[in-house]
Amino acid sequence: MKDDAIDVVCPKCSFEFQLPLGSALTPLMDAEIDRRLSAQRQQIVEETRAVASKDSDDRNHVAIAMRDKMIADMRLEIDELRRRIDRGSQQMQGEIQELTLEAMLRTAFPRDRIVPVPKGQSGGDAIHEVLGLSGSPVGAILWECKQTKTWSNEWLRKTKQDMRTVAAALCVIATSTMPKDLEVFGHLDGVYVVEFRHVLPLAQILRRVLIEIAAIRATTKQGAAATEKLLSYITGQQFRNRMVSVMEACVALQNDLDADKRATARRWARSQQHVDAVIQSMGGVFGDLQVLLGDSMPELAGFAGASEPDCGRQAS
Repeated sequence: MKDDAIDVVCPKCSFEFQLPLGSALTPLMDAEIDRRLSAQRQQIVEETRAVASKDSDDRNHVAIAMRDKMIADMRLEIDELRRRIDRGSQQMQGEIQELTLEAMLRTAFPRDRIVPVPKGQSGGDAIHEVLGLSGSPVGAILWECKQTKTWSNEWLRKTKQDMRTVAAALCVIATSTMPKDLEVFGHLDGVYVVEFRHVLPLAQILRRVLIEIAAIRATTKQGAAATEKLLSYITGQQFRNRMVSVMEACVALQNDLDADKRATARRWARSQQHVDAVIQSMGGVFGDLQVLLGDSMPELAGFAGASEPDCGRQAS
């Protein structure tokens, strides 16, 4: 290549030739070349950065999406676990209530047969088969336990259906949550509903009713008319009012007994404190007299040496 020329390649046909340049144009050409090279380098750098940034953003988006999915999956698993725990807790509480009911009935009526209904089998939770004075069955009571926060009228229909399935004479729902506008005890759509803590008074009365009905049926004079009257009575409002009165009286009596126990314990504790104070004071007087009189002080039964042990007990 000549000093005053540069090699040039045709961009279309790739033909190489020399282009003569004047010495005056060389600095301008060099500056233009440098500018274009710098621009190309800057463009390459920016494109590289853009590609790298895009790749980084894509990777970040993927990572964020994976993290969000993991968090969502974990929340679903936690919610499902909580539901399982709640169901398990409610089921356990219900089973405990059923066992408690069976134990109460067996203790109160040792002659009767209390049969739990197997899980998964229709027929309530427990069947109370009442035995008469002769030891023969006179009827059965179906018990259904409910340990929930809200009452459902659907329980009434199912309990009556279960009563027919097991051929029981009466059915009772013992619940921790009573229906609206109903307290202590009630008779709804052919089903007795009672608070769990008032189960025994209702069980005693219903058991007696079944025994009386069996006795009436056994007599030929009374016949079906008396039985119908008795059944109408125990399902009526008058019987319900009497039942509520009996249960309220039982609850009030139990509360009074508990209050008397607490009051008696308090009175005994106060009296014991007074007695201890008197014994301690008299023991102190006896000790003072012994110091003053010496051996001439006679021994008093019940006070000799009483001050020391009593003082020690008070200090302890």
